[in-house]
Parts: sequence; C-alpha cells; structure tokens
Amino acid sequence: MSKQDFKRDAEDIRRRCETQEARSRYELLTPREREVMQFVVRGRLNKQIAGELGTSEITVKIQRGQMMQKMQVESVPELVRLSEKLGLADQP
Repeated sequence: MSKQDFKRDAEDIRRRCETQEARSRYELLTPREREVMQFVVRGRLNKQIAGELGTSEITVKIQRGQMMQKMQVESVPELVRLSEKLGLADQP
C-alpha cells in the first residue's frame, strides 16, 4: 500500500465518520424540526416557514434555534453543507 493509498483511505474513513456523526445529530431532531430544517436549507424566512406550517413566527424561531443547536451548526451555509452531506438537499 502506497502512502497515497493510505492518505486516500484515511480521508474516506474521515468522511464516513463525519457523515455518521451528522446522521446521529439529525436523528435527534423532532419531525417538526426536520420540516423546519428543510425550509431553512431552501432559504425560507421564519415568516414564510410559519405560513407554510400554519404556526406562529415565534414558534418557528424557537424550533429553528433548537434544530441549529442539535445539528451543532452556527450558520445557514453550514447547515446547507451538512444537509448536502446527508443527502437531504434533494428531498421535497
């Protein structure tokens, strides 16, 4: 096994571990937090999400905050990257 093969294998293992960790965090979300996450990833505002879900804007704000905390992300772009890693970006 060459040094390059070793590096490639190590990178593959690292990516799989990161994906598994992200999947574990995603599993902690409630069904509603998952719905909110899908809207956030698509760039929707809290007001738009509230209208779609038939709830108040403050409720969405709370659910969004809980989701961001559970997913351990600090920004929407970070959440989008994580969603793509999990293959969730393609879901309706």
